Amino acid sequence: MPITATTMRLIMRQIQDIETNPTDGVRIHKSDNLSELFFDITGPEGTPFAGGVFHVALYFEKGYPEVPPRGAFRTKIFHPNVAEKGDICVNVLKRDWNPSLGLRHVIMVIRCLLIEPNAESALNEEAARLLLEDYDAYRRKAEMMTKVHAMKGGRPLKGARSLPSDKSRETGPQLVGGTAGVGGASACAVEGVGGSQLRNTSESALNNRNAEGGNSSTVVASTKAVEKRRVTLRHI
Repeated sequence: MPITATTMRLIMRQIQDIETNPTDGVRIHKSDNLSELFFDITGPEGTPFAGGVFHVALYFEKGYPEVPPRGAFRTKIFHPNVAEKGDICVNVLKRDWNPSLGLRHVIMVIRCLLIEPNAESALNEEAARLLLEDYDAYRRKAEMMTKVHAMKGGRPLKGARSLPSDKSRETGPQLVGGTAGVGGASACAVEGVGGSQLRNTSESALNNRNAEGGNSSTVVASTKAVEKRRVTLRHI
């Protein structure tokens, strides 16, 4: 359903605000079609997605901003909160949506998912399981997928619409803000899914496994993975 002229003006103002005050690691693609917004996110340093450029889309319905946009990764990614076809599961686009949040907030939250994945809201069950039980395996697979699909202009998912062509696109990723580093803990606090929640989720899974009489070697390996994840989060 097409969006209204009022909604178009709102989206245009929000995009102009992002372009005037850029967000690190994000590049907006300009388009005349304001019912959808395409942008690139660089994989934050210190994560399995570092070095990759991920194409992301937001799709707006007629009810926006009362109705949240729908988000999707158009670059294939191995992540607990991203489905095989690219759909994104994040609370801010669902139960926690508030019309006052704006596009800058949404984009920051999506980028922060690459820093702090949330295994409790998984669309990719394998990624969520590995994140909790075998972080080394999770990291290896996520890094492999990043190298294959998100480096050197990785192709969008099959069936996804092409990004609007522009001069900056042809010369490679040029990120607004000038840096591809991690946005920092304060940037990721907007979603409220912090490292402590991830650690609590991990420890709960380990406790349940232990109570059920799980294999001791597996529990030890899982505990080491959780501790490794703790170290990673401390450096974020």
